[in-house]
Amino acid sequence: MEVAPVLIGAPVLIATRGRFPLTTLLYVLIALHALAEILGGAYTYARVPLGFWLEGLLALTQNPSVRSSAPKGDPWDTQSDMFMALIGAVTALLTLSRLQDRQIERLSVSEAGVTLPGGG
Repeated sequence: MEVAPVLIGAPVLIATRGRFPLTTLLYVLIALHALAEILGGAYTYARVPLGFWLEGLLALTQNPSVRSSAPKGDPWDTQSDMFMALIGAVTALLTLSRLQDRQIERLSVSEAGVTLPGGG
């Protein structure tokens, strides 16, 4: 059941928002990740609608989500996946850390009862 983590996680996040608030950025990223997990649970790589859309848009002969490799698979597949995860993590740190820091500061200030200039 691909939606079970969302059906469990979303109420927990809602119920604990007052005691353990997260930043807006984190809530958005969690929601996007949940949607990706639901999509991944509902489709195989060969059947992802985005792949069919790209196939038509780019006039490809094959869905780009389908890999074409040797019958025994790619021996470097795991390392490739880990490298892509590293690139994604570094990119997220470089592009989102300032926004996250500002939102954490706002949470800290609002919890202390201090009003930020400009009503924030």
